[in-house]
Amino acid sequence: MKKTITAIFVICFVLLTATTAFAASPDCIITYDLSSEGSHDISVNNGDIITVAYTIVPSARCRTLTTQNEIVYDHEFFELVPDSIKVDAEYGSAFQTAHNIDSADSGNAHIIQFNSTATVTFLQSEPVTIGTFQLKVIGASGSSAIKNTAFFATAAPSGEIVESLYQDLMVTVHGSPEHVHTVVKQ
Repeated sequence: MKKTITAIFVICFVLLTATTAFAASPDCIITYDLSSEGSHDISVNNGDIITVAYTIVPSARCRTLTTQNEIVYDHEFFELVPDSIKVDAEYGSAFQTAHNIDSADSGNAHIIQFNSTATVTFLQSEPVTIGTFQLKVIGASGSSAIKNTAFFATAAPSGEIVESLYQDLMVTVHGSPEHVHTVVKQ
């Protein structure tokens, strides 16, 4: 009888530890990606309007409970085009959260925040466009990055933080307006 009870405890312990280890170490890495016309490095002219696509690219099939990304841009280089923030309703919401943020990481910037609190299943390596927004180039010349900041995701059902990477968008500004850059959702 003691051997049977001990065997049952050992089996339960092994199953419990295996389940806990699986829940605590999701095999998915999420990349927060910002691009324009599919590129991460673009050249534009003063006065151009660029469409920035915010995409999540999972490394493997995974489910998330929440995702968040705060996208920061320099308001001395870019101006948000009114009513241009578009979000796929399946993946959350977005809004402009702050003006004239001064920080060591972001400089003098504005923030657009994207949030999702819906459980979402991402398929392996298939990019998902969460949303887009447009910025008018007001900088005369130079370069400026549109950056992913304060980004994270939690795994379903464990709530553990999913490992995250990011890809920012670098914009180099040249002379007079000539182009309108857009991204078409496929």
